[in-house]
Amino acid sequence: MNQRRHMRIVATLAATAVLAIGVSGCSLDPRVHATTRNYSPAEGINVPGFGDVTVRNVLFVANDEGTEGKLVAALVNRGTTEATVDFDVDGATVSVPVPANSIVSLGTAEHEAPQVTLKGTETRPGADVAVTVFVPGQEAETIQAPIVDGTLPYFAEIAP
Repeated sequence: MNQRRHMRIVATLAATAVLAIGVSGCSLDPRVHATTRNYSPAEGINVPGFGDVTVRNVLFVANDEGTEGKLVAALVNRGTTEATVDFDVDGATVSVPVPANSIVSLGTAEHEAPQVTLKGTETRPGADVAVTVFVPGQEAETIQAPIVDGTLPYFAEIAP
């Protein structure tokens, strides 16, 4: 009887150990945790490194052909003076003034998204387009901004 009870205890402990490993399997590998990596939890790309100015969630909402796109981004100026953020796409430059201590959200009712002609064969929704972001007095940075279409409701009213 004692041996049978002992076997039940051992079997229960073994089952508990196997269940614990199975349930916590992903937590055993530290490379799996997305929250320990710096990433942009949005459709667009963040561009750090412009002093008081931060450029967030840069993307283009394009027509189905990929010939026209509207620039969408959030521009944050934590400085005490107005700043200008320039976006260069295939030689076309869009300049956006950002008042001191404010946020300019391109693609909203308050700040319409600037329309840009997209050139090239790989500018359809789903592709990326090279964008050089420049803030005077800072070093320019080139990013690969995603191109999306108007399928999602919050992009439908922005799409060209």
